[in-house]
Amino acid sequence: MIRRLLILFIPAYLLGLILLLPVNTALQLLMPQELTPRPQLEQAEGTVWSGDSRSLKIAELSLNNLSWQADPLALASLDLGWRLRSDELEGRLRHSLISQQLSHIELQAPLSGLIPPAFGWLSAFGGELTASVEQPQQCDQAGGKLILSQLQLSDELSLPAISGELSCSENRYQLKLSDPSKQLGLSGTLVLNMDGRYTLNAKLRPKENAIRQQLEGLLGNSRNGSFSLNYSGRL
Repeated sequence: MIRRLLILFIPAYLLGLILLLPVNTALQLLMPQELTPRPQLEQAEGTVWSGDSRSLKIAELSLNNLSWQADPLALASLDLGWRLRSDELEGRLRHSLISQQLSHIELQAPLSGLIPPAFGWLSAFGGELTASVEQPQQCDQAGGKLILSQLQLSDELSLPAISGELSCSENRYQLKLSDPSKQLGLSGTLVLNMDGRYTLNAKLRPKENAIRQQLEGLLGNSRNGSFSLNYSGRL
């Protein structure tokens, strides 16, 4: 009887310690050591269970007025789960107690400000980003989907939704791009390496003359009716 109680008590006790840890301490413990640059919380208050921070910075990405609340339902699948909210996005995270890695990410955010400036005119697009990623830290099991909707660069230029299917091979994440409506004739890939280097190679072959003419104003004359998008750099 005592042995059974200990089997139940010890994991519950350890979980309680984790959830009550100061958030800065817990962040260093939960984040993978190979992740560079390390996430930086500014003026953080609270615990892993519930708290807020003036900002979270990861490389060039900054989330302002970030708050989080633990999701008790995640414990049913042996995960630690959180609901996140900041000025820039809303989302959910799950961290597996078994593998000690992130197991699920969901994000919804305005597109403005999320695309690196190195992507040129693409970084100026407005719209909405929806993303869902499974097993992001296990390359051989990683997968997910990304959707860019309500894309608009100006009153004159709006584009159909774009989707991306996520996979991972040899420690490189690959997003296969397409447009479900087929109006853009989009095909291509965005590759992200573990060290933050990225490469975008894609082509647009719009069906409608109106969209083609609008794109020519940004990209110059099309070549045989298609436009090439080639960018590379580091986040």
